[in-house]
Amino acid sequence: MMRILALAAALILGPVAAQAQTINNLGAGGAVQGTDLFPTYQGANPAVSIPASALKTFILPNIGANTVLGSIAGGAPTALTQTQLTSLINPATAALPGALPAWPNDATKFFGGDGNYRTALTQITFGSGTSGVTCTTTCSVSTAILTDAPSSGAFPYAIPNTDWGKGVVVPASGGALTIAAASTSGFGAGFFTWVMNEDTASHTLTPTTSTISGKSSVPIPAGDAMCMWSDGSNYHFCLPPALSVANNLADLASASTARTNLGLGSAATANTGTSGATVPLLNGTNTWSGAQTVNSGDLLLAGSGSGTTTLNAAATASGTLTLPAATDTLVARATTDSLTNKTLTSSTNSLGGVTASFGSDAKGDIYTNGGSSNVITRLAIGSTGNCLLVASALPSWGSCLSAPPLATGSSTGNTVTGPNAYFVCTAACTVTPPVPVAGYQFCVMNDDAVTGVITLGAIGSSARYENTARTAYGTAGTGTLVSGGAVGDMICIVGRDSTHYLSPTFVGTWTAS
Repeated sequence: MMRILALAAALILGPVAAQAQTINNLGAGGAVQGTDLFPTYQGANPAVSIPASALKTFILPNIGANTVLGSIAGGAPTALTQTQLTSLINPATAALPGALPAWPNDATKFFGGDGNYRTALTQITFGSGTSGVTCTTTCSVSTAILTDAPSSGAFPYAIPNTDWGKGVVVPASGGALTIAAASTSGFGAGFFTWVMNEDTASHTLTPTTSTISGKSSVPIPAGDAMCMWSDGSNYHFCLPPALSVANNLADLASASTARTNLGLGSAATANTGTSGATVPLLNGTNTWSGAQTVNSGDLLLAGSGSGTTTLNAAATASGTLTLPAATDTLVARATTDSLTNKTLTSSTNSLGGVTASFGSDAKGDIYTNGGSSNVITRLAIGSTGNCLLVASALPSWGSCLSAPPLATGSSTGNTVTGPNAYFVCTAACTVTPPVPVAGYQFCVMNDDAVTGVITLGAIGSSARYENTARTAYGTAGTGTLVSGGAVGDMICIVGRDSTHYLSPTFVGTWTAS
């Protein structure tokens, strides 16, 4: 047992006179006498003494688990049960915290804020309802719609954020509506409203910067309604307005999505036309800028009178067929045709076993280019012993033993032509041969008793004369070959190639410059 001395209100006593008295020494189980004094202390010194009668000595009994020492009706303390202890706690009220009412052990009961348990709602009836009543187990809720009905003079009308959950009614003679951006305070995520157009004309709803299901503005046809909600950035339809005939599908949320849903391809947005990136008009004159592929046998050309002509390609098709820029008729390979103005230029073209007719044809005739008109001309066969000669760039038959031409003259400006010729100077003279050709031969000499100087003139074209010592050539293009001016001067030159004349035969003194 543990002895506890309880001070009963001793500390609230006023000061009393100090008394000098011996302090009782109590042993275990000792009793305190009423006349015994117990000192109180201030520091280490006794001060005021308290009579023993003011103290109580309690010997506490042992108590059971989960109990509390206390009293229900007053008197000596006893061990209280949980039930007795709970009875000492004030019930909770609006002004005083405390114990809650006992659990009803019923899953259909809920604790209300007024401190009472009540049964959960089991039925809600939507109808006219009764304003201001408290729902118990059943409840009738009013279906009256909250609306915002601005007058016709308020338009254009800016929908306020107080229309959250309300319907805006556009009256007769109303007008356009606007609404703040979906990011504006009061119009953020969760805001929703609806609009009913009771006017006889269509009106538009336009948000500031935001869109409504991707559209910058939405037309609301006469007699129609729409509903929208905000995600904090843009608005979206919860119920889009019906399509208006007068808007010609301009009120579609997405024209491209609508085309996809209808199964329309890219041709739905392409223009018709006769050229460019358009859908061709089959009754028009079309210009195709890209290569078109038509299967062999699929291209039929209708005759002006009747019938069709089918164009076929080879089984392994390749190559390019170019048509002439002319109004003409194409000639087929297996048809009989007369050709005019045709030229065969390729070296791979050949005439095999062809019968040609050029007028009064005869055996041995020769056909040549007849002149500047490039017309093939027939040259009749010559006589026995004739040689084919050329005069004025045209062929002819003549004697094969004709002598080289001979000319005489003096002074300057004299020329000779190939392949061979003679020239006799009757006084001092200048003779200029043509540009050398291998095998050309020319002889120039003084006439009898003539002592004039003979000059073979500059040839040009980098051509030059060989000196008579046959050791070098003169200057290319501008060089000359000059005699000493004596009786009997003579020189014969021979073309070596296209730039050199040799001087194998000469009489007199000659200088190549």
